[in-house]
Amino acid sequence: MGTSYPINFSRRQALARPNENLDRFFHEDTVSIHLYGRRMRAIMRKNHGGIPHPDSLVGRLVAKHGIVPQDAPIAGRDD
Repeated sequence: MGTSYPINFSRRQALARPNENLDRFFHEDTVSIHLYGRRMRAIMRKNHGGIPHPDSLVGRLVAKHGIVPQDAPIAGRDD
């Protein structure tokens, strides 16, 4: 059985931080990453203008999967 959610809630901001080395948390058996939904959206909106920094883990993941965040930046409030 693989590892799920290797980045815990208290470290969630590291997912959006540019040039953050998170390799120590990921292993060959990592199967998923929890992005903490509304909290990650709030981080993106507040600190990054609604678009993940391209050198953050989230930025690298959206690029890897062909997502263009500029087409739908995170805006408004999460309710």
